[in-house]
Amino acid sequence: MMSEDEVLRAMQARIDEGESWRETARRFGDDARLAIKKELAKILLEQAESLCHDGHEYVEIVAICDEITQRYAEDADLAMRMAVIDALHKKGKCLGTLGEAILNDLRSVGGDEREKAALLDAFQTLIAKSDANAAGEEEGREIEDEEIDEKARMTYQASFAVFEEIVRRFGDDSRHEIRLQVAKALWSKGAYSNNPADYDEVVRRYGKDPSPEMREKVNGALLCKARDLEGRLGHRKKAIAVYEQIMRRNEDDRKMTLVALVGKSQVLENLAMHGDHEDESGALWKRARKAVFHGIEAIVRKLWFEDFEWEMLGRMFAAGKAIAVNDEIIRRYGEDSSPNVRNEVARAFFRKGDVLARRYECLRLYDDDNFADAVTAYDELWRRYGEDADSREIVTEALLYKGALLKLLGRSEEARTAFDEFERRFDDRRQAAEAYCDKGYLLSALSSPLEEAVAVLDEVARRYGEDASPDIRKIVLDSLVKKAAALMEMVDHEKKRERLEEAIAVYDEIARRYGEDTNLDIRRVAARALFDKSEVFYDTFNLHYEADEALDDALAVLDEVARRYGGDTDAEIKGVAAKALILKCWALERRDRLDEAVAACDEVARRLGQDSDVALQKKVVEAMRAKGNVLGGDAEIAVFDEILRSCDESEEDENYRYAIAEVFYEKGVALSEQGRFQEALDVFEEYEQRFADTFNSNHRQQLAEAKENAARGKPCGSRMRLGTVDYE
Repeated sequence: MMSEDEVLRAMQARIDEGESWRETARRFGDDARLAIKKELAKILLEQAESLCHDGHEYVEIVAICDEITQRYAEDADLAMRMAVIDALHKKGKCLGTLGEAILNDLRSVGGDEREKAALLDAFQTLIAKSDANAAGEEEGREIEDEEIDEKARMTYQASFAVFEEIVRRFGDDSRHEIRLQVAKALWSKGAYSNNPADYDEVVRRYGKDPSPEMREKVNGALLCKARDLEGRLGHRKKAIAVYEQIMRRNEDDRKMTLVALVGKSQVLENLAMHGDHEDESGALWKRARKAVFHGIEAIVRKLWFEDFEWEMLGRMFAAGKAIAVNDEIIRRYGEDSSPNVRNEVARAFFRKGDVLARRYECLRLYDDDNFADAVTAYDELWRRYGEDADSREIVTEALLYKGALLKLLGRSEEARTAFDEFERRFDDRRQAAEAYCDKGYLLSALSSPLEEAVAVLDEVARRYGEDASPDIRKIVLDSLVKKAAALMEMVDHEKKRERLEEAIAVYDEIARRYGEDTNLDIRRVAARALFDKSEVFYDTFNLHYEADEALDDALAVLDEVARRYGGDTDAEIKGVAAKALILKCWALERRDRLDEAVAACDEVARRLGQDSDVALQKKVVEAMRAKGNVLGGDAEIAVFDEILRSCDESEEDENYRYAIAEVFYEKGVALSEQGRFQEALDVFEEYEQRFADTFNSNHRQQLAEAKENAARGKPCGSRMRLGTVDYE
């Protein structure tokens, strides 16, 4: 019989020679000596770990973990128990990761079919369910969203079962190392289950364990619970309660208390800006439904107003609490010299200023006193940390926000000083201009007072508007586009028309400065911006401000886009001109100028009909489809037939095929509207045969209803009319 050392050397030699883990397990798995068992378990775990980094090797990883569990699950030795737990944990994470992959990878449009097949094969092997048996066998078969959700749910459940097995097998083991692993399993289950109660089990079992390692596990579980409550579930008030629980449990731990205070501050800020999901869908609606049940309309209206009012007041109250929490962080940790803590205090000053500036955002009331208080917070941040290298990024960002607020307060010279200091902190002029533009966009995206975003974007044009560098000219152009978008987002209806007029002025400035620019990238942005100007008039139309005049103004803009860019040699810009003509068709139809609407569509075909670019050919299809919609009746069907005769059947571009498929479907609807139900049914059946690869679940349902209606001699329902076509 070989000695332990000889067996260990032989095992390693086999691995070095590339022997499979199965063969290694077969050769040495029956050896009862502890050292051999430990080494074999170690080798198998290393094999599983390496496969975790190689992609979708789910089946092999789970097989290795099952091998370890089957061989050593009943072994009482601590090292072997730890190996089994490690194997089970890897298996559970592998199944959880597969669930995520099914949701993320299979839903991604245009994903690698081989990768999809590998995922489905892994699912089929790991989850023995009859409805999954053919999942990976039909090449090219589209997987419906409902089916994906079901597969993901099943893999997640299998993952939960593995973590529960760790708890069931080892939950009563009193050894500290095992207890830590059981806590880890409960924590991992919570991460995949989306159920905050799984984190509570960690606290229930181990919350009184005084060891530093277990306290870390318990605190980690509570932090994950708080983040899940806010991030995944939108229950911000419950998340705040968890952060307060963490603070109570860690009164003697300055580091953990700071982490909890920071988390609470961030949740309060989000609560102030967005409210609480549970409140909005819970108690308030129950009261309203009860009133509706009793038929008391007046009470419904009163509840609606009162709930809105109380929600807004609640958000402002949350903003006040957020400010108080940041003040507490500053008071407790303001004198701490640790770089990480100093950075968190700097961020507390920044968050305080941000909340002050946006305190009345929910009511669209911008208060000068709050703006001034926010500036004071930013000033204190600068005074304490202006030259602190670790806080450089947050201080620089605060300077930009401070400058914007000062500009809104009419303190122009102070604003200019803040903007100057912001610019000084960048290595080159282009970098500074780009930072201005990015931060202006960020301000508008974060629901900041949009006036603040506009103030920053204005600064880009003021400082860099005359710069001849193409890079900086492009940045200035981007800032003007973002400014126009921000102006259109300002929803204060009392000033809505004024904002639209300001947006129009910005688009006019873009056309004047950049409309004929020789730089292709700049000309592309300018063309899109001029097209977007037409949307301002549609906003005006939707607000019923001189509707006919608004449509006429939109037509003038679309004519300018088509005239200025229709002869451009760049395919992307030609596509913008085509979009303008298609949208012009919609506006002309609304003005009952049908001959001109048809002529606009014909102009798209004349300009682009011979172009080889598939994206432009899609525009031709959309234009002809719009023409058919305008003509109606037999003429519409004739136009659809012409499109289908001239389309390129060999084209593989997904968007182009989708456009053709929509024409095919609309032909069937148009036939049913004329009472030609059998012809409509024949078209729908051919549509299903030819374009099944473009379907999703909604298309399948729509088609099934259309076929059923045609079979019963009924019109086949709605279709995408002019004005809802995808013009992108």
